[in-house]
Amino acid sequence: MRGATAALVYSSLHRGSVILPGAEVTVLTIPAGDVAAAFWRQAQDGRVATRVCYCSLYDDCWIADSEADEPAPVRRCPADAASEFRQ
Repeated sequence: MRGATAALVYSSLHRGSVILPGAEVTVLTIPAGDVAAAFWRQAQDGRVATRVCYCSLYDDCWIADSEADEPAPVRRCPADAASEFRQ
């Protein structure tokens, strides 16, 4: 699914999506300009963070957090509509 808000373009993956090893998925694209500059300033102030939970085909799961050095193993990836993509 793709969406657009204030010149941002983002993609989401859903339960059952499969990404092959070595493949890349662009999660967020910010076109150059004022929106990108504002985003970058906020990211440098620590007001922007990303957190992604993902699982292998063998049900091994991890959370990758932009504030942590390495992904952390978790039992499962809970669905939490309240914390999904927020501006």
